[in-house]
This record gives sequence, C-alpha cells and structure tokens, in this order.
Amino acid sequence: MSSCRKTWTEEEDEMLKEFVIELGETRWGLIAKMIESRLNKKSKTGKQCRERWHNHINPIISKNSWTTNEKNKILELHDIYGNQWSKIAQHLKGRTDNAVKNFYYSNLRKQSRISAKMKSENRKKTYRTKLRIAKECQKNKDKNDIYEDKSYEDSLEIDAPKILYSMSEPELKIKQWNEEKIHNSRQRTETESILY
Repeated sequence: MSSCRKTWTEEEDEMLKEFVIELGETRWGLIAKMIESRLNKKSKTGKQCRERWHNHINPIISKNSWTTNEKNKILELHDIYGNQWSKIAQHLKGRTDNAVKNFYYSNLRKQSRISAKMKSENRKKTYRTKLRIAKECQKNKDKNDIYEDKSYEDSLEIDAPKILYSMSEPELKIKQWNEEKIHNSRQRTETESILY
C-alpha cells in the first residue's frame, strides 16, 4: 500500500502521457496496469492515474498565475454554486476543479468572509437605525409637547408605521423576541424581589 503513495516520477508521468494518448481519457484501470507491467512493480491505481492526468499533466491545464478577472469570477460563482468546484471550473478555461478549490481556500476565502461580514454589519446597522427611529417616533407620539413644530411631529407619527412596515420579517421577529426576553426578565426580577 505504501508503494502506491509515493510521488510520481518523471518516468511514470511520461508513461501516463503515452498511454492516455493511446487509450484515451477513460480507461484508467487499464492504464495503471500497463504502467505497472512496464515498471515490473506495483505502481499506481487507476484513480491516481486519473487524478494525476486531470490535475497536473493534461496539456489543456493552465499553470499561469491567476488573473484578477478569474479571481472575481470565482468569488461570483462561489456565491451562486457554493463549493461545487467542478461547476465553477467549467466557467474558467484551463483551470481544474482542484486548482480552483485550492486557490479559493488559500487566497480568496478570507476576502469572501470579510465581504460577508460587512454585508451582515450593514444589515444590522440598518435594522438598528429603523428600530431607533421607530422608538423615537413612538416616544414623540406619546409626548406631544416635545416639539413645537407640529408638522415635524405629524410627519413622525406618519413615518413610524412606515418604518416598522419596511422592516423585514426576520428583523421584526428579532425585535419581538428581544422585547419578550426583556419582559420575561423584568417579571422574574419582580417575582424574586417579592419572594425575598
């Protein structure tokens, strides 16, 4: 078993090229046996031959450095396909799914996470702003004497329902959950103070 895990030699690479040209890219088990018989020793499996060909030896594979266009395309396609590397590689000429995956994890994942974090923070800020304005509108509705400018007060009363309506459903659920949590903790505190 350990003999199968050795690195590929130049001689094995040359035989692999020769047999793929002769037999095509589908008969990997036979190619492995032919390499083994020519070397007179246990060499590689069919799967290892296939992986070596598709990820390293195939002349179609591009070994050039990654372009900015390719980087952007990987990020864009990762948002669509997730970790389906073979689908992403189909859109990048000369790049294998393994190369795309390795490049993503070594170079782009951090950039992708930062972008996702920024989007999340922006959504939180938007939610907090809407909630703050809605609370301000509610306070101002309860205290009519705060503002002398009645038109401003009227606009706040009109805008409060619009602001609450414009919150997304998950935002409203979080708001309701937070209010219930605060209410329950106040009740517990009141109960504990009565008992003690």
